[in-house]
Amino acid sequence: MKHHLTFLFILLLCPLLKATSESVTMIPQPANLVADSVPGCIPLTSAVCFANYNYGIHKMISAPHPFIRGAKDWKRGTESNANLASVFGIRVKPTDDTSVPYAPVEIHLKDWEIPAYSPHTKEEVLAATIHCLLLSCRPGPGNPLDLRIIAENEKDLTWAKPFEKKYITRPGENNESITPTPVGNSFIKTDGFGIRYVISKKTNPKHLTPNINPAILPVTYGDRGDTEYILPALVPTWEGSDHALDYLSLPNGHFHNISTSGLKFTLESNAFLVGNQDFSLESQPADDVVEVNMMVFNQSLDDLSSGIAAAVMTTRINHDKPMKISVGSFATDSELIEALLETPGWVKSETGGLVEATATLDYDPKTKSLAKGTLPGGIIISTDPTGQIFLKKRGE
Repeated sequence: MKHHLTFLFILLLCPLLKATSESVTMIPQPANLVADSVPGCIPLTSAVCFANYNYGIHKMISAPHPFIRGAKDWKRGTESNANLASVFGIRVKPTDDTSVPYAPVEIHLKDWEIPAYSPHTKEEVLAATIHCLLLSCRPGPGNPLDLRIIAENEKDLTWAKPFEKKYITRPGENNESITPTPVGNSFIKTDGFGIRYVISKKTNPKHLTPNINPAILPVTYGDRGDTEYILPALVPTWEGSDHALDYLSLPNGHFHNISTSGLKFTLESNAFLVGNQDFSLESQPADDVVEVNMMVFNQSLDDLSSGIAAAVMTTRINHDKPMKISVGSFATDSELIEALLETPGWVKSETGGLVEATATLDYDPKTKSLAKGTLPGGIIISTDPTGQIFLKKRGE
């Protein structure tokens, strides 16, 4: 009888299992630069979320997120949380996770002290959090974002209540022009590398950005199946290292798991390291270029191309020079090296019996494209109307 009941339970559960659509996606978060922060300027980064139909991803805007290399030092201690909204006690709580922005979204303000290392005000961090929310749900005239503010300390409502309104950021069905709803006195500034900063006109009238430069990581998301695969995203991260290219070699296993499934607990979001692939990178700035030596094993051509795009942008950000890259393979008769050698501008070289593919690439932030060199696999760097950079296949 026990076996019959178990079989019946499985039959009843099967339709529920088929009704799920678990996948990974990206969600913007306000980046915490700790002691390197600039008053009135909060950069935005992205985190990976694993969810069912993307339900619940918006609350992850304010979820804690660790630094890749562990806690960051400042003169009086350390900070381990890379999400500024989380550090400031700001919590995004949709009233219905399955219906944003059609259902109201609450932002809860905890009565926490501002961290001693931070030059930001609570108002600045709340504005950055709201910008992240608007970027993630893009409300239009027919479905504005109904935002509610709830504060533990009533004194916070004095400055926070003006943020409580209905927001729209994109045209409606007939593409009629609109005036986006302002978020306090803040606006988003996008630089030549597609990196977004939330600027406060009041505390940062010259629109200054931090002196510390980010590394660009090739972060993979989407389903790895043939029909749902999406090219890795280029995500900025600020870690305070003088060797920004080193981050391309680091595991980036943290992600926000919102699903009940445990199948993705070993997700690796660094596109170079997906599937436990071998990978190594060494870089050395020279007078006129940054010389990069890369060893790969069995990455997909798309992942390799995405990583090369991240490397050339990181090189330009941190050294303002072109990148001369040599790619070798741990595998004999590597199809990756063959594909590179078929790409215009890539040439064959040998070092100690190792066959490599070598090219010089240079990213131009003015045109937001490569001024020199070609990415393999027909991948190009492109931008959307907001200035955000993404990768796509040529002709798509």
